Amino acid sequence: MPRELALIVTGSTLAAEREDRPLAYGLRERMLASKGSARGDIVVCGDLWYLSHDELRAIPTISMRAPEGDAVAAYWGDKLPSL
Repeated sequence: MPRELALIVTGSTLAAEREDRPLAYGLRERMLASKGSARGDIVVCGDLWYLSHDELRAIPTISMRAPEGDAVAAYWGDKLPSL
């Protein structure tokens, strides 16, 4: 069976690199530890990389920042339903 993939996306600003990327890697480690022996991987990537590659938008994704600071969250803003 192929390995499953999930993404954690951070912003590409200096603030996001400084604040969000370390949190994203911490979240990744906690998620991998909680999965135990489950197959799959979690990759941290920047929002500009994510938005530049259409095939990535089919992968389960967590965005680390609000729409004001992350292009991915802003992209999703008019595509996902509001609660």
